[in-house]
Amino acid sequence: MSRTRGVLALLVLCALGVAAVGATAATAKKSAPTKLTVWVGWSARELSVFKKVAAEYDKAHANVTLKLAKLDENTFQSSLTMPAGPGVTAPVRRADALWMMLFDTVHHRGQFSVYLRASGAKVPSIYGPSGDEPWM
Repeated sequence: MSRTRGVLALLVLCALGVAAVGATAATAKKSAPTKLTVWVGWSARELSVFKKVAAEYDKAHANVTLKLAKLDENTFQSSLTMPAGPGVTAPVRRADALWMMLFDTVHHRGQFSVYLRASGAKVPSIYGPSGDEPWM
């Protein structure tokens, strides 16, 4: 697996608000399975709900990880067609498409935190502590 894909996988995890430690896709050998250990500060109830959601997602989308794991460098660098405007499509490199999706996720998380603050809700730590953390 290329270093670019490994780093991209870690950035996606960071965008999801978790920290990954352990053997990463960037350091794992091609033939070895990649294991990510994720630590979060969730309560037992939150962790239980997350595990149920993750299990349902895995059940519904069992092929997603497999397809990404078997994505060779040539395919990763190849083009796909994406919308580029109303009724317009354009070729985009797959690697760039993944980056665009990551940045879009980051953008929407930022929007959500602004809406939370404006509505008077507490903003959780997304990319680090927020001013609403009790220990800040």
